[in-house]
Amino acid sequence: MPRLTAMALVLVIIASSSQASSPTHRGNIVTGTLRDASGRALADTDFGASPSDAQVSCLSCNARTDAAGHFALTLPSASIRFQTWDQPNQPALVSTEYPVNRDMTLDPVLKAP
Repeated sequence: MPRLTAMALVLVIIASSSQASSPTHRGNIVTGTLRDASGRALADTDFGASPSDAQVSCLSCNARTDAAGHFALTLPSASIRFQTWDQPNQPALVSTEYPVNRDMTLDPVLKAP
């Protein structure tokens, strides 16, 4: 009986150490340039990125492009659609879906819906 208890203790220690050392997935870092249908960079533009699957959550999927239209976001693994909102001189725009499953560079093209 003591041998069985020692074996069980070893298994618990191994399981605990493997769980403690397994990395937590941080999401996928997606960088790129947001563009309109004519290929122009969307500078200083507020936008969002939405997973197409409602079961996938995205805690911080809104951002703003810089003066050159560049952005960086951390996104979940999912099919993602980028969109802007109505602006004073710019209607809302939306992209097709882009598969995101690793760190990557994308140049999403957004068009009027």
